[in-house]
Amino acid sequence: MAGSIVHDKVQPFAQPVPATVSETVAITFKPRLKGTGSPSGGCKGSHLGSQIYGRAAWHKGLWAIIYAWYFPKDRPSWLFTEGQRHDWANVVVWLDNPAVENPAMIGVSPSSINYLEDGNNHGLHTVDITWKSGGEFQDLIMWEQLTDSAHVALNNTDFGGRAKVPFNDADFNLNLQNAWLYKMCSF
Repeated sequence: MAGSIVHDKVQPFAQPVPATVSETVAITFKPRLKGTGSPSGGCKGSHLGSQIYGRAAWHKGLWAIIYAWYFPKDRPSWLFTEGQRHDWANVVVWLDNPAVENPAMIGVSPSSINYLEDGNNHGLHTVDITWKSGGEFQDLIMWEQLTDSAHVALNNTDFGGRAKVPFNDADFNLNLQNAWLYKMCSF
C-alpha cells in the first residue's frame, strides 16, 4: 500500500478535551475492552498505546455512537490455528438525546463477525466490552477530531478481506442501519 505504515509504528491520537456536546457524551459512555484470554496467548497492545475511534449521529430518532477498535492481527479463538491480518470491531451505543443533562442509554449493539469458509462456520468473534469493572480505557478520538490525513487514510485504505473501517464515510450509515435496535421487531 502506498503511503502506509507498519501497524506497530502507528502513534495513537491523544484524547482531546471535548469541545462539543457530542464529544462530551462520547467520553461519558466510552466503553473499555475487557481483558480476557490467556496471559501467554501472545496478545498485547501496542507499545505506543491503543486507540478507540468514535463517530456519532442521529439515526431514526436516537443518538448513535460507534466506538471502534483496530486489531492488526486477529484470530477468533485459541481453537483456530489461522487468523487474519487487520480487523475492526465496533459497538454502537444508542442514547435518547446527547444534549439533555443525563442522557439515557437505550441499548448497545456489539459487532460480531462470522468466519465462514466453504459454508462452514469457523467461529464467532465478538466485542467483549465492560463499563462496570476491569478492562482498559483507550484514548478516544472522534471522527470530527481526526486530521484530514487520517480521514483520507481511513476512507481509502484497503485493509483486505472483511476488515472494513466501521465508521468511515462509506460504511458509517450502513453500520448504523445494521446495528439498529428495532430492525427485528414488528410493531
